[in-house]
Amino acid sequence: MGSVYLARSLDGLLVAVKVIRRDLAGDPDFRRRFRGEVEAARRVPGFCTAEVLDADPDHDPPYLVVEYVDGPTLAEVVEERGPLGGANLHGLAIGMATALTGIHGAGVIHRDLKPSNVLLALGSAKVIDFGIARPVDPADATGTDPNQLIGTIPYMAPERLSTQGRRTLTAAADVFSWGAVVTFAGTGRTPFGGEGIAAATRILTLEPDLTGLKGTLLDLVSRALAKDAADRPTSRELLDRLVSQSSSSSAAGLIEAGSRQAVVSVAPPPTKAETLHTAPMRPEPRHRRWPVPVLATGLVAATGAVALLLTGTIGPFWGAAQPAASTPAAQVSLSSEPPVVPSSAPSTVPSAAPSGSASWPVFASDSLTKPGPFWYDRDETATLQAKCTLSGALVVTLTRLGSYRCPTHPDPLTDFAASVDVVLRTRDTCAGIWFRFLANKGYLLMTCRDRYQLYEHAEALTLVRTMLLPAPVEPGSRFRTTVTAQGTTLSFLHNGQALMSFSSTTYASGRVVLGIFVPTGGKQLAAYEVAFNNLVITAPRDP
Repeated sequence: MGSVYLARSLDGLLVAVKVIRRDLAGDPDFRRRFRGEVEAARRVPGFCTAEVLDADPDHDPPYLVVEYVDGPTLAEVVEERGPLGGANLHGLAIGMATALTGIHGAGVIHRDLKPSNVLLALGSAKVIDFGIARPVDPADATGTDPNQLIGTIPYMAPERLSTQGRRTLTAAADVFSWGAVVTFAGTGRTPFGGEGIAAATRILTLEPDLTGLKGTLLDLVSRALAKDAADRPTSRELLDRLVSQSSSSSAAGLIEAGSRQAVVSVAPPPTKAETLHTAPMRPEPRHRRWPVPVLATGLVAATGAVALLLTGTIGPFWGAAQPAASTPAAQVSLSSEPPVVPSSAPSTVPSAAPSGSASWPVFASDSLTKPGPFWYDRDETATLQAKCTLSGALVVTLTRLGSYRCPTHPDPLTDFAASVDVVLRTRDTCAGIWFRFLANKGYLLMTCRDRYQLYEHAEALTLVRTMLLPAPVEPGSRFRTTVTAQGTTLSFLHNGQALMSFSSTTYASGRVVLGIFVPTGGKQLAAYEVAFNNLVITAPRDP
């Protein structure tokens, strides 16, 4: 649909500015639809969405200005930290039910409730993107042709999959989507599975898989996913039932390192911001061969919408995905204190083949001083409050608690040994080395100044072992970490000294990924940084 910018108004207020693509702005039908989006967003109370501050559908190009909501999307939280649980999941369900109650009370049907359209702001969940919303009264509708289906199929109600159902659509369709989003938040998967026509068929014919949900949420989600719209509760009934069960649940908090519960991390807004350009899509590693959902960055997710024409053809509604914009983001200084500069002295451990793998040829070797064939820059400051920069070192910067992984291209490996130089540039920061990592599951080695910790990374983080270092690492000093996986045996070295070797059969193969991990505790910093150099991966010739 366009690009979203983080900007600052003349009075200093942070806002999100949605600017429409010029090739769409000249289409009368699109202008009509965008005008409908603006009208719907203005009707909805500000407490449940990003409040509209200004808009001009007739400007060249059309634009929409809303409040800047400081928080990640639900899709990003689940992708980065795993599903929510307990009070956090209950609080999220309350937040979304509250938002839907406000939206429906304003006479609007959202029609595209999905994880990437739920922002987890401080104190509440906000539902965004009214690009395909319509009034409850079809006579007032300015949205899409009922002969065309636009949205995200795994979260669509059955009635949205038929022409007649779309003509008589009610707010119950959003309640169905609420049930699908809560299922995703609590389990990491959609209730019917699949994509496109396969998902549509399952929604129409199968019962949902709600394994992992419990108690009141299981009952309410089951009712919300009823095939017949008349059998679903209203958003107000959902809210009343949820609140009666718990008055203290919250969908915002901090991720607990090593815990089985993933929670939302909310950071303060940038202290210095001029204008940040947000690319329409996140760059993805080139080895991916499957479709990747496009996440909105702070406001909308129109480019990720799926159009299911009545002919059965499925494709992106706005045509081919646009490449990420080449305009670099403005540099924003977030650190409250200068980072510790790593020593320029070479590592005390040679950057040759990792110990214990001399018989394996080199699979990948990179000084990590500049973008190369395996590792490259990524700036997701506006969406995930993190970035990876290759300039003298692979520097990973995070402005919130939690974790972040840098993009990488190497293929999955079974047996391998990987060694890399690490510098912890800020206190209370740990480097993260994910290995045998595939489809968001695998092992995570967290290397901190006084310990190494091994986790199993799946729906949540599960602590496996803690390995104390012989002596704490001095702030800003460089050390070398080696990970070896051979069969079921995992071994770890610190500056060439063996820490531990033991057997684990949970994950058999996957990629090696570098990143950062910031546990809870310690002083809250404006920014956390780690740096990597001299990565060497060896592996058998036929991994």
